[in-house]
Amino acid sequence: LKSLYTSIASALATKTNAGALAVTAVKSPLQFLANFLSYLEGAKADELKSLYTSIASTLATEINAGALAATAVKSPPSELATFLRYLERAKAKELKSLYTSIASALATKTNAGALAASAVKSPLNDLATFLRYLERAKAKELKSLYTSIASALATKTNAGALAAAAVKSPVEHLTYFLECLEGAQSKELSLLNETLIKTLCDVHHSAAIASTALQGPAEHASRFLSFAVERNWLNPITKAIADRCVAGSAHAEVISELSLTLQMEAEILTEFGDSSAGRARQSQLSLLFGRFVEVP
Repeated sequence: LKSLYTSIASALATKTNAGALAVTAVKSPLQFLANFLSYLEGAKADELKSLYTSIASTLATEINAGALAATAVKSPPSELATFLRYLERAKAKELKSLYTSIASALATKTNAGALAASAVKSPLNDLATFLRYLERAKAKELKSLYTSIASALATKTNAGALAAAAVKSPVEHLTYFLECLEGAQSKELSLLNETLIKTLCDVHHSAAIASTALQGPAEHASRFLSFAVERNWLNPITKAIADRCVAGSAHAEVISELSLTLQMEAEILTEFGDSSAGRARQSQLSLLFGRFVEVP
């Protein structure tokens, strides 16, 4: 197999095959292209290192860079983030040039608008991954794109669409998305976070999220509850989950364990002199988890 590896590597690196692979690469989904380039970059065979250089140079031509930028606008946000993150760190100077070229293309008004429209329709975890990448991206054009998309997401129409998506999303996706918004540097995303929380804590939406949480894996509900219980503004959703949980279920076990942990924290706070914080925690436990733990 090592001999076969060497043989195939040599064949792929010929001028004809390298050209054919470059053509295929331009048309490939960006996530797959990033994985392929990353492999070639670290490959042991000298022929594959040569192939990497050849394909990198071909991708960076003006025509191919334009084609890749067009693909990027239509790609799922999480795949685009994977591709951009790879280009940002790539060793080949041609790929660094390609990164700059694509970043500039994506930041144009037309493409930024298209990406914002795509972002609103994306699964919340994919959207969070994309926003987190843009927030930390090196290219100033991508920082500009981040600001543009954040502003678009915060509009009344898009905030409503995201709220509707949040109610139907798996709670592990909702947790990841709310964490992203809460830690965002953008004031628009901070406002979006506030708007979403007000909407999601409505009695009907809280009930819908609770239903989704209790239909999914117990460990995902546990992750969301651990996040939510530390944020009093999510109490309506936390209480809705606890109130609707069936006794004896895996979800009930999760809630019981969380309740006992939090009760111990309340007792420790009281014992070490922070009685007001201890009472506040006990009051919260009584409100949220009264069914699962006896709170004095």
